[in-house]
Amino acid sequence: AADAARRFPVARRALEERFWLPRANRFAFAILEGDSLNDNLTVWPATAMSWGLFDAARGQQMSSALARATISTDWGGRALASESGLFDPLHYNNGTVWPFVTGFLALAQYRYDNPYAGREQLEAIWRTASLWGLGRNPEVFSGSSYEPLETAVPQQFFATSMAVTPYVRGALGLEADAPRGVLRVAPRLFDRPGDVAVRHARVGGIVLDVSYTVRDSLFKAVVRRVSGSGTLTLRFEPALAPGALVRTVTAGGRAVPFRVTSNGRAELVSFEVALGDGVEVAVRLAAGWRLDVPADTPQRGERSRNLKILDARVEGGVFVVAVEGLAGATYELGVVRPGGRESRETVAFP
Repeated sequence: AADAARRFPVARRALEERFWLPRANRFAFAILEGDSLNDNLTVWPATAMSWGLFDAARGQQMSSALARATISTDWGGRALASESGLFDPLHYNNGTVWPFVTGFLALAQYRYDNPYAGREQLEAIWRTASLWGLGRNPEVFSGSSYEPLETAVPQQFFATSMAVTPYVRGALGLEADAPRGVLRVAPRLFDRPGDVAVRHARVGGIVLDVSYTVRDSLFKAVVRRVSGSGTLTLRFEPALAPGALVRTVTAGGRAVPFRVTSNGRAELVSFEVALGDGVEVAVRLAAGWRLDVPADTPQRGERSRNLKILDARVEGGVFVVAVEGLAGATYELGVVRPGGRESRETVAFP
């Protein structure tokens, strides 16, 4: 452990300093002989991003690059960008879509606060379990159309883990640290208000039920001990919509101290409470900016056509959204403004 702790900051610094491409605002694929860089855009930086290893600002820039249609199709993430001269939509490593790696892509987007892109890729993984017979989960798909390869494993069971991991760790933001007795509760759910719950989350010997209520002006979480003894700290770090203003934070009806930081894409509120047998926390806020993104479920054999959200942030009090879509296509994008007023904006591509 001591050796790993010594090596880690050196390795992390090497990632930041040696792989970064300042002109492209993203990370390279590999270091080659002679210390030159392979500058192809690939999905693989998402693996490092899944553990939050990149600087926050550069990580956001990389997540925007990975949200582009050249990597993110309507059915998952290509291994290699379609604009590369090496791209081949039927080549396992040079262009196919692998649901397993798409899970890293989804988790990476959640880590760097682009839940719109994260949700798109997460739902793409979920769909693989039902399109070709329940539980088939094809190994890889073509990089150009929504079709599994005939040479692929028809049921890659281990890849089904990526239907769970990016949802629990990314969207729901649940991560247990049993040795320290801490459960991190950091959901990224502001993109789609609603109610969601997970049963039997485990932190060592303690088993919990966790439920969320997400509204434009409220975040509420209820954590209940199902079994197990011992103390447990709940570290809440929910992401709220950009531009939101936190009014109050309560636990069990009592005000608790909190901190708020903004990274442009989200307002991050953080506070800690002890579990006991259970606790209800509530964050009341003035609503921020939110998008209602149209999405059509792709059909077998189709090409990618849905609108891609590369970035959505508040800059200088202005809500700025970067998008990609099909040339000549028109999309209707919903916008929820602070105060709750909703509108439909037409996005037309030349």
